[in-house]
Amino acid sequence: MTKVVTLVNEWDSFESSHPGAEISDFCRFQLIREEQKLSPKEKMFGGQVPPTDTALLMKMMGRIMGAFTLYLKSAMAKTKVPFPETFFFLGALKNTGEMNKTELANECMMEYSTAVEYIGKLVKAGYLKEKESPVDKRSKVVSLTKKGETQLMECYQYLHKIAQIMFGDMSNDSIRLCAHLLSSVEIKHSKQAVEFKNRDFDEIYKMSVGK
Repeated sequence: MTKVVTLVNEWDSFESSHPGAEISDFCRFQLIREEQKLSPKEKMFGGQVPPTDTALLMKMMGRIMGAFTLYLKSAMAKTKVPFPETFFFLGALKNTGEMNKTELANECMMEYSTAVEYIGKLVKAGYLKEKESPVDKRSKVVSLTKKGETQLMECYQYLHKIAQIMFGDMSNDSIRLCAHLLSSVEIKHSKQAVEFKNRDFDEIYKMSVGK
């Protein structure tokens, strides 16, 4: 098989797995894959290396999220927010204007009872305000106050610093490629996780993978 045919087949496989991908994305993917061959998995972690590529990715995501959580907690301690996840509530309402509590809980991917408790703290702190829903008199909607918008801007500054801490050593090309490769996963599970939130795990598994 000639190198050209090999390259075409590789592109076809990549495009099938990543609809809408550009040739530049494919080139970055190939370069990173070649670089990976020079960096054995054993060098990626201390301790046991996961047995499969999927397990490896899950471990990496878990540890990255763990680090992010620690940095977020430390950063938000520099502000006056009542809890570290405040940013997610304020950011969600900045984009939508107002939501009822169920919608906001789903947007933040939290259990309803936990979200309601957090919303109460944000209302008490003056970052959110409540009013009667214009479509359902039995419920209320929440929105940002001026104080909440100001606090959100401060949170953005710290989130930018966290991004520098976590990804400052990566090139922009690598960051864009990672974002592109994971975008379909994020879109799927942002919706699916909320829909499956109160289901039994075995049912979630069956509905997700069809087994």
